[in-house]
Order: sequence, then structure tokens, then C-alpha cells
Amino acid sequence: MATNQKLSELDAISAVADADTAYLLDSDDSGNSKKGTLSQVWTWIKTHLIAVDSDVIPDADNTRDCGATAFRWADIFAGGSLSDGTTTRTIADIVRDPYEMSEDITFATNNTYDVGEQATQADNVYARTYNGETAGASELRCYDFIHKAGQGTTPYLMGAHHDYTDGSGNWMDKVGSGTILNLNNANNSVQRPDKAADYVGTAEFLSCATWNGSSYDDTYKIKASGDHDFLSSSDSVSTITLTNTHDTDDGYYAFTFKSGVERDSVFNFMNGSNNLFEMISDTSNTRAVIRSASAQTGGLAFKTLAGSISYLTASSQYHRFYINLTERFQIGASSIKMFNLPTSDPSSTGALWNDSGTLKISL
Repeated sequence: MATNQKLSELDAISAVADADTAYLLDSDDSGNSKKGTLSQVWTWIKTHLIAVDSDVIPDADNTRDCGATAFRWADIFAGGSLSDGTTTRTIADIVRDPYEMSEDITFATNNTYDVGEQATQADNVYARTYNGETAGASELRCYDFIHKAGQGTTPYLMGAHHDYTDGSGNWMDKVGSGTILNLNNANNSVQRPDKAADYVGTAEFLSCATWNGSSYDDTYKIKASGDHDFLSSSDSVSTITLTNTHDTDDGYYAFTFKSGVERDSVFNFMNGSNNLFEMISDTSNTRAVIRSASAQTGGLAFKTLAGSISYLTASSQYHRFYINLTERFQIGASSIKMFNLPTSDPSSTGALWNDSGTLKISL
């Protein structure tokens, strides 16, 4: 049975070999075989292996190896190109510094290979838009991630960022116009063949939560409808506070709530599932009205814990009081007027009535 033999050992072997034993060395130009002793064979091998002057071709295709798992070559110096019979790459492209890459990195099969691993992660990843991009201006981008795992079945996270430091988790700098962050529910029937052709995503735009020791409490959400929900499912979140931290009274409003167009109904305040009161605008959007909702059967009250309630109007206006949309009482700068008083005694203690121009109180 043949055994592996180191080339460096052939000198020792040739010293004890039969000097008359003939070994095939090579053929001359006329096809005649040349023979020699083992020592001569070793000399020929060293000459031809150390200084190869012709192509080295195996005797069968895709069969012979260069080195082995436990016996690897140290360094390989080569020029030209490498080919697997289908794809050819120049040596320069293969050993090129990654900072000088000029081609896309693609993978042979989908959703199979990783870039880096947990124990040996990349330090920094830098990307920029290719200057030769020919797509429309809205299509120019530095990177594009596509996530399709679990479509129509079990949903997977597209990605996760874990920051175990006391610094800022993510930072976006923009020196220019446009929008820093866009969150869109979109339509793409090509990438979502499992949905109807006109399907538009219904995802919540943003969800913020705080760990309570056993699970996450939702604290704030921007829903697909545009609703902003401040939530609390445990004691970790209680009163919601909106604060304007500007520390100078500069004459501007601390908060402004604005509708895109003039509306009759502006605000609706709810207590649980019940409407509490509304702020509306009537008389062709010339008068602001606070109106209690129909669920508030006790009516609407203004109550102070200290001080008095003041009704202030422009200097040329009256204080007017209405019942069932009918003006009943008016206080001016120098007069008090009462309207629609009964003209006979209403027989109701304390009620006012008009007895032919004389104001009387019913007893």
C-alpha cells in the first residue's frame, strides 16, 4: 500500500536504495523514455517542483486537491485569475482591499448567509450613495434592507438594536432640507403576493414601552389612524405631563393646537368612554362655545377652590346670559337688563316678574 512521503526524506532514501534500480524519469523529444537511479529521480523532482517550467494539470477533472485539511500551504502567491469552470475572478479582485471594492456583494442562495457573527461583529459600517446612480431622485439611497421572512405565517423581527451603554442609542444628523425620519404604511403587491393587490399596511407607526420587572408597559403609541395614545397598564406610568421647557416668557403661547381648516367641532374631551364636554365654534366660526355632552346629566359647572369667577368681555360688550338659546339677562357697563320676564305673578318664591313696568318678587 502506498504511503505519503515527504520530499525532504527522498535524499535519505536515495542513499540506501539500489543504485542499479531504474526509475522512469521523463521522455525525450523523440518519445524515448529516460531512466535513472532513485537519487537521479529525486534530483529531477526537486528541479521540476521548485522551478516549474510548464502547466501543472491533474489527471482527472475536479478530483485532485492542493493540500489537505491537516496539511495546508502557508502562503500562496499568484497572479492572473481563479475559475470554478463557470465564474472567473481575477486575483486582484479577490485580494482587493475592501475599501476599494467596485462590485456588489451577492450571495448564492437567499436568506442563508450572515455578515459577521455574535462573537466577531463588525466595528463600523459605512455606506454612501453610488455617484453613478441612474434612478430618479426619490430612489437615491445609501442602503436598502428587504425583510420577507415569515410572510403569511409567523412574523419575525426585521432587526434589533441592543445598546448596553449609557450613551444615546441612535443618533441621526442631517445637514440639509427634507425629512429626517419617514414612517409609512405602504402598498407593494410584488413583495406581498400573499395580500390583496390594493393592500396597504396597517402597522402602528411608533410604540414606546417601559420594562416593569416582568413585562413591557406601553407608554406611548402613534397608531396607523394617526391617533396618539398615552397608555398605562401598571404603576410605572401615571399622570401624563406635557411640558414646554422654554425658560423665557417671550410672549409666545406655551402650546398651540391647530386644525388644518376651520371646523365647527374643535375639541372633544372624554372621561373613559363617555363624552365630557366639547369646544366648538358656531355663528360661522365667530364664537367659541364650551358645551357639556349629553351624558353629563348634571350639567356644566364652573367651580373655584379659591377666589371668584370672573366674566370678562371687551369694554364695549355686555355680559349676556341665555336659556334655551333665548337671551334672558344682560349686564352692561352702566345697566342691567332682564328679558322675557313673566307679566303675572308666577307664584314661585323669589321669582321676578313685570307688573306693568314695575319689577316685583313673587312670595
